[in-house]
Amino acid sequence: MVIVASVAHFTNDVSVLLLPTVLPLVIEDFGLSYATAGLAVALLFLLESFSQIAAGYMADRVNKLVLLIAGLVILGMATLLVSLSANYIQLLIFQCLLGIGASFYHPIGYSLLSDTCEVRERGKALGLVSAAGDAAAPVAFLTSGLLAPAFGWRMIFVLWSCVVFIVAFTILFITGAQYRKREETYIIGKSARKTMLKLMPVMVIMLLAETSYLMISSFSTSFLTSLGVNIELANITVAVMMAMGILGEITSGFLIDRFGERITILGLYLLLVVTSAVTFLADKIPVLILTICIMGFPLLGVWPAFYSYIAKVTSESFMAFIYGTVLAVTWGGGSLTPYIGGVIADFFGLKLVYSVVAALSLVAIVITNFKFKI
Repeated sequence: MVIVASVAHFTNDVSVLLLPTVLPLVIEDFGLSYATAGLAVALLFLLESFSQIAAGYMADRVNKLVLLIAGLVILGMATLLVSLSANYIQLLIFQCLLGIGASFYHPIGYSLLSDTCEVRERGKALGLVSAAGDAAAPVAFLTSGLLAPAFGWRMIFVLWSCVVFIVAFTILFITGAQYRKREETYIIGKSARKTMLKLMPVMVIMLLAETSYLMISSFSTSFLTSLGVNIELANITVAVMMAMGILGEITSGFLIDRFGERITILGLYLLLVVTSAVTFLADKIPVLILTICIMGFPLLGVWPAFYSYIAKVTSESFMAFIYGTVLAVTWGGGSLTPYIGGVIADFFGLKLVYSVVAALSLVAIVITNFKFKI
């Protein structure tokens, strides 16, 4: 199940990231402004975020494995349709469909994994599956960077739609969709409401984590180039930061199983406070590059602890719904972060973004220390 969830996560997240990787070519093809092009990306992420509530609700009522495969099929169809877009309106419609298809994975994949893994092994499993999803970013940019100039942006979507279909039918073939649903009756009642209340502090911390990640990932390349670093080195730095994040997720999975979610979150946020503060205060390029690279470790490494805690306090009878709701609120709430960070940078400079991340991390430490309870 770890392999199934990892491959599905990787394929899902590559498809979601395809448009940003070829955006300059799409802008040229359709004659778009940056704002209209950005809208196509934003609609996908908004629909993916908030459709997770419905996906989680359905998953707790039917066979989760079947629904996971169905989501991949919708994702593959939407990815193929994007390649056939004749105009901007069609591109928007198909991007929306792609967002709906992508919304199936996270509530279903994480709840399915939490259902089937033993508690003492759950942290490692969630860490590996989270890392598989984040490995999608460098692969998406690499394949698009190598192939799109030669074969066009549409061929990238055709290629990955084939990969999605192959993954979906391979999962169907090797598993036979034989996941057995728990026999408890699904009720969104008092128990679910109590669980949501218990998760409120965690949701706040997750929102802070999403905000910090989007700020750092959105502006680090621009920050380094504004200091005279060439764009190639700046992008390599961000790529290394993402790779460190993948290592962070795998490492935190082992830490969760040994020390628990609370200690893991506190340690990772302390590292994020230090690295973001040093980035804000330092003026030497090598120091800045080093600290930005290290930042990826806690930025992404903290997420398996959230998923593990949600699984620990949530009944299996409504776990997918809880996952979907929590992720919709936190990811949807953080979606405006790049815009807010841009406003801060316009008025006070890009460097202040890192002090904001340090401050948000301190708030997360306080909440974790005083409100995070098993």
